[in-house]
Amino acid sequence: MADVKFKTFKDFVIFLYFYIAYADHEFHPAEEALIRSKIERLFPKDLNHTSRFKEAHQSYLAAAAADLKPIIEKGVRDFPHVGSNDKYHVYKDLYDIINADGRVDEKETEAIEALKSIIEMNFKAH
Repeated sequence: MADVKFKTFKDFVIFLYFYIAYADHEFHPAEEALIRSKIERLFPKDLNHTSRFKEAHQSYLAAAAADLKPIIEKGVRDFPHVGSNDKYHVYKDLYDIINADGRVDEKETEAIEALKSIIEMNFKAH
């Protein structure tokens, strides 16, 4: 497993944004723009959103060569006290990213279903 550590839940969420954006093996400019805007919303007081985007993107790309499932499972386990409201917002953001390029690819649908399964399974365990 790639050595990916998430300092905060928000950092994990950004990783999930990239995971879903790359699910169809394509990083569309509309997806990039949307992820950038979501980072600004997650970190409104951060003055360097571009740097945060680049670091998170590079971290995702480095991890993407590995099996992402264990990384995502660990991320979910690292933040067990996330409430249903936060989960709802994460899912909404992920669906926004899937739809950003104007089409939903089957691989994106499979990725979001796999992600939901991992998240729900881990929350039931707590």
